[in-house]
Amino acid sequence: MRPSLAAALLLLLRAPAEPSPAPAPARPPAPHGIEVAFPNGIACDLLVEGSDFLGIGGVRSGGIALRDPSTSIRPLVGTDRGGRYNSCRYLGHGPEGDAVVVRTTLVERSRETEDELRWILRPVEARLPAATFAGLSIAYEFRGRSGRAHTLVDRGTFEPGGTVEGGFLGSRRIERGDAFEEANVASFARGPAFDLLATAAGVLCAYRLPMATVLSTGSEERVPVGCETYRRKDAGDGRLSFEDVVALPAGAAVRVPPRIVLFAPAEDARADRLRRDALRTSLLDHVHAELRRDAGVAETEALPTAAIPELGPGRTFADALPWLDLAADLGFRRVYLACIWTTLQSEGKGGKSLSVIDLEVAASRGGVEGLRTFCDAAHARRLDVVAWLPCAHLASGSPLLAEHGDWPMRDEHGRPFEFTAVGGPLLDLRGSFFDYSVDRVRNACARGGIDGLWIDSFFVHAATRDHRASPPRTNEDRHVARARAFQGAGAGLLYAEGEFSAFALNGGWMDAARREPLEFRSSRMLTGDPGSLPEIYFGSIAAGSPPIVPLEWLDPAAEAKTGGGGASAAREAIRRANRDFLEVRSLLRRRTALREGRGFLWSEGSETPRVLFATRAFEGTAPAGRLVRDLSADAALHAPNGRFAAQAGHVYRFEDPPR
Repeated sequence: MRPSLAAALLLLLRAPAEPSPAPAPARPPAPHGIEVAFPNGIACDLLVEGSDFLGIGGVRSGGIALRDPSTSIRPLVGTDRGGRYNSCRYLGHGPEGDAVVVRTTLVERSRETEDELRWILRPVEARLPAATFAGLSIAYEFRGRSGRAHTLVDRGTFEPGGTVEGGFLGSRRIERGDAFEEANVASFARGPAFDLLATAAGVLCAYRLPMATVLSTGSEERVPVGCETYRRKDAGDGRLSFEDVVALPAGAAVRVPPRIVLFAPAEDARADRLRRDALRTSLLDHVHAELRRDAGVAETEALPTAAIPELGPGRTFADALPWLDLAADLGFRRVYLACIWTTLQSEGKGGKSLSVIDLEVAASRGGVEGLRTFCDAAHARRLDVVAWLPCAHLASGSPLLAEHGDWPMRDEHGRPFEFTAVGGPLLDLRGSFFDYSVDRVRNACARGGIDGLWIDSFFVHAATRDHRASPPRTNEDRHVARARAFQGAGAGLLYAEGEFSAFALNGGWMDAARREPLEFRSSRMLTGDPGSLPEIYFGSIAAGSPPIVPLEWLDPAAEAKTGGGGASAAREAIRRANRDFLEVRSLLRRRTALREGRGFLWSEGSETPRVLFATRAFEGTAPAGRLVRDLSADAALHAPNGRFAAQAGHVYRFEDPPR
C-alpha cells in the first residue's frame, strides 16, 4: 500500500541521511551557469556541475536580479520507500516552440532506478493599465519508469531586492516585520495561490495556476491529485518563499502545471497600499480571464444585487413578492433568494434552514409553480433571480444518501467526509451526483425561471480530497465541468462562496463595518452592522464590486416602526449609486486606483479615463479636451484648466465637447 501524502512528505523531509558513497577519485568541476535568455527580457541560469543538473540559479528581469543564485530551484521527488532521488543528471536543453526544455533523469543513490524529469521554461507577459509584467513559467514533466515515485516537493524563493514594504502572501496582507506561517490548498476555488510583494526594486508576483490539481497524463486523460502550497514569512524577511507538495499518481506520466513569476519595476505601487491592492486585483483579473477562456466558462458581470429575506418556517415564495418593488425602486438588477430546495425545515422535520435533503424545489414553499410566479414578477421588474445552492452536500436525513452509498467522499479513515455546517457528508462530483445536480438545476431554470446560482461552500468542497482514490483526489476539474454544465442548463449567472474563484463571482461574506473598498472584484454578501452602509456600498461599487445588500436593512416599514431615519438616507445613497453605476457600466473595463484612497478612474479600454468614482473630496483633473459631468448631481461642471472639485460619493463622467 502506498503511504499517505502527509506521511510521505514527512519521510521525505525528515528521512535520515543515506550512507555517503565512496569519495570520488577526482573533484568534479565547479558549478557553472548556462544563461537562457527569453524575448521578454527575462534570463535565468541553469546550474550544471559535471554531469549533474543542480537546478535554476539566478533569474533576472532587464538586469534586475529577482532571486539569490546561491540557492537553486530544484524539486525533491520522494519514493514510496520514504527515500528520495539524490541527483539529477543533465542531458541537455533546447527550444521546443516558445519554451526551453531542460532534459534530466532523476537517480537514486543506489543507482537502481532512473526516472525522467523535464523542466519546461516559458516566457510570460501580462500587460496591465498600471504596469507591464514580464516573467517566467516553470513547469515539470515527470515520467516514472519504476512506478515508485510518490511525492514531488517544489521549493523556491524569490527576493527582488530591498525590504518588503507591503504586499500579500496568500490571502493575507503583510507589512514590514510581519511573521507568520500558513498552509492551504492551491486550487482554482481559492485562486492561484497568488502572492505579491513590493520592494524597492519593483513589484513581484508569483502563483501556481488554479488548475494546479489537474495534471496531464501521457494520454489526454486528466489525473486530479492534491497540490498543497505552504508559505512562510519571517519578520524582516524580504523573500517570497513557497513550497508546493504534489502527490504523483502511481506509474503515470504527469505534467505539473507551472509556477509563474512576474515582475515589473513599478516603484509607485509599493508606496500606497490601495494601489498595491488595485495592482494585485488587476493581475487576478488578467489570470482569471485567461482561465475562463480556456475552460469555456462565461464571465458573470458584477451588478447591483439585493438579498430577499430568508423564508422561515411556513413561509412561501408568495411572501417574497412584496420585496421586489423595493429592489427595483432602488435600482438593483438582481435579487438573491435563499434556499428554494427541499430541506428538513421545509418538510417540518426541524434542522437548519439550509439542511437540504433533495434538490427539488420545495413543495411547501409553493413548488416550482410558485417559484415561476416569483421569477416572472422579478423579470417584469427587470430583475434576474439568483438562487442559493449547496455546492455538493446533503443533510444526513436525506433519503438520497441511503439510495446512493457511493455519493459521499471518504476521509483517511474510510468514513464519509462530514460537513458539520449542514450535518451531512460532502459528495463526490465524479459519480452520478454530478448529473443529478445539473438536472435539478435545469428544472429550476426551465420550469422555475431562475437565472443563476449562488454556490455555497465552493472552496471547502473543491479543496477536500476524496481518500477512496490513490493518491487522494479532489474535484477541481469536475467543478469546472459543472460550471459549464450549469450555464448550459440555464444558470448563466454564477456566484461562489470561495475566495478568488476564477469561474464565478466571489460571493462570500463581508462585514459592512469595513470602510475601505474591496481588495478583489467580487459581489460579497454584506453582514454585521449596517450603520456605515452608504460608505461601504459606494466604496465597493466604485471598485467594480457591488456587494449583495440585505433588503431588510432598507425596509421602510421597519423604519416607520422604529422611528429611525438611517435607512431612508441609505436608500437614497444606494439608489443614486446604482443609477450612476449602471449608466457608466459599459465604460468600466480598465481600473486605476488613485492615491490616498481618493477613488477609482475607469476607462473602456483606452489609456484615457472616462469615469471617476470619488470616495474622498479632492481636486480632480479631467483629461485634456474633455468636459466634466457630475452624474450624481446631474450637472455639468465648470472645470477651468481641467480642474474641478470632486465630492466624496459622487460619480463623474468625462465627455467629448459638442461639435
